[in-house]
Amino acid sequence: MGYDIKIDTISYDDLKNIFDLGKKKFHLNSIKKWNTETLSEILLLSSDFCLVAKYRSKILGFIIAEKINTNIVIIHWLTIDNPKKFPWLQKKLTKEFINVCKNNSINKIHSILEKNSINIDFLNELNFTEIEQYSKLELDLENGDKNEESRK
Repeated sequence: MGYDIKIDTISYDDLKNIFDLGKKKFHLNSIKKWNTETLSEILLLSSDFCLVAKYRSKILGFIIAEKINTNIVIIHWLTIDNPKKFPWLQKKLTKEFINVCKNNSINKIHSILEKNSINIDFLNELNFTEIEQYSKLELDLENGDKNEESRK
């Protein structure tokens, strides 16, 4: 039997469960600090780019990104609560996020991840490319090509 999983923008009612899942998934030494202040600020300024995957009322995963200028967003956090149970959900959530970006005239998506992040291989599969030493990944939505720059 299939799951009727909904992907939508994060609502106020989702915040507590999203924060709790983030505390469980993200280390204190993450590149972007996981706390209520940072999360609230991003949601306030860039709510269109913050998506949640839910089955009924249970949070299964989320992607939280921030619009940093008129045509670039940066993914700060991407996680699935139980990737073994829902191995396809990360891809579905990310593809929906890419569609949201395209519909909002975003040309580039950046993601800055720790070197050992499990999301690096996943994003590379979606044509993100490593463009700097600390694994800043980018997908060019305008051209659909892999871009590669090296940090000097």
